[in-house]
Amino acid sequence: MRKYFRRRFVFALICVFYMCLAASCSSVAGGAANSSLGNTPGNIQNMGLAAEDESFIYYINAASDSCIYKLNKATGEKTRLNEIDSLWLNLSGDWIYFYDIANCFLYRINKDGGGLTNVSSLKRLNENDTDAMWYPIMQGDWLYYSNLHESATRLYKANIDQSDPVPLTSRDAIDINVYGDYIYYSAINDMQKIYRVKKDGTGDRRVMNEKGGYVQIAGDYIYYINIGDADKLYRIKLNRRYKQKLADDVVVYFNLSGDEIFYVSGGDKRYLYKIKTDGTGKQLLAELNCSFINVLSDWVFFLASDDAAAADGENPYTLYRVSRNGGELEAID
Repeated sequence: MRKYFRRRFVFALICVFYMCLAASCSSVAGGAANSSLGNTPGNIQNMGLAAEDESFIYYINAASDSCIYKLNKATGEKTRLNEIDSLWLNLSGDWIYFYDIANCFLYRINKDGGGLTNVSSLKRLNENDTDAMWYPIMQGDWLYYSNLHESATRLYKANIDQSDPVPLTSRDAIDINVYGDYIYYSAINDMQKIYRVKKDGTGDRRVMNEKGGYVQIAGDYIYYINIGDADKLYRIKLNRRYKQKLADDVVVYFNLSGDEIFYVSGGDKRYLYKIKTDGTGKQLLAELNCSFINVLSDWVFFLASDDAAAADGENPYTLYRVSRNGGELEAID
């Protein structure tokens, strides 16, 4: 039952390895319900590589040094903000919260690059090397995340200014999605069936009997990869009275934004596509080996890998962006 999670987790660890390798080489060389979230749940599920405010795009250049950069939307000027291997960007006021993938600590830094602070109260639940934070997503002063400890990935919340994380469920939770008063998640130890729990930890219950990954919520629908139907993309009404398959492709990554879904097809050609939330209007955006889709208001950021570079022991990843409407791909250096 954990096959789907293991596949994603192992691939994520491989990506993290190459991110750290790139950083090491670089140092040697030289909706309304979610309006207050620090990033979109879809971006966080895709490693939180990009976020934005009115004037700037903030991104992690996972293909080179894994550091955080900000890009001026008006001028195109690029500025590096830190020198830490980073994942899972969350924006809150004047601050950027991010995860240090080398040391498993949560940090924050001012949007101008100053004031780097180790949020020490959220280092680890247990002081050992097996604990790690996954899928951290902020809402106001609260952080919701899966804590990976040995074989368990339990759902927690913590106030940024307090020291004691609060467990929300006894189940192993991945693909967490903060929506309204609830947190939706995929329960690994119940064959990845979809659950929801209130933010205070009450009302934890199964909402769907199908096995689902990449759980994302919009309007009246849950969107998910249907593991029971060969990883096809589906949506189902929150009241479970209507279910629809959205694409015949095998889907390995997807990200929902507005009335559009961006996904990567499975198989030998992991191309990037876009469809409407009703499954219509399929459009090819990138003919590359794509992964980890992060969607902003005008741009789609994603990683693309080169098998030949990986075979040579080099970092195989390049960070790209493409307009949400399609067009020329831009490699981010």
